[in-house]
Amino acid sequence: MSEVFLGLSPLLVVAVGALLLMLAEAFGRPASAEGFGENGVVVDAGAGRSGELSLVSAVILLAGAAMSIAVWMVGPEALEGLDKVQPYLIIDRFTIFFCFVLCLGGALAALFAGGYLPEHNLDRGEFFPLLLFSTVGAMALAASGDI
Repeated sequence: MSEVFLGLSPLLVVAVGALLLMLAEAFGRPASAEGFGENGVVVDAGAGRSGELSLVSAVILLAGAAMSIAVWMVGPEALEGLDKVQPYLIIDRFTIFFCFVLCLGGALAALFAGGYLPEHNLDRGEFFPLLLFSTVGAMALAASGDI
């Protein structure tokens, strides 16, 4: 059973990281005055926090890329039990390669967005969980057995 989790670890790391980042963004305090409304009520929890959120997003995506490398080194064909998810997700070297590429591209996008969004007054905290969830979706699409 643990070998199944190792095979799915690139997807799982990014998906769990996206959920945790979404919670951190939703319940965090704004870093700028733009996130507060009348009487000090929080209206935008992610306001002014693009730098922090982009760095955390990049770390999560690079962890997914590292897990892809780990699965590549072990060899997905050597992992027992992956046939349990076989009709839905096919974990092979093709999938692992694209998971690595998608995680690396997502990490670069997160790092670039950390500077771009505040510069153009587009500093919205929900961008980074959406980036992670879209990366998970692209990774699942690369691993899908039947579209």
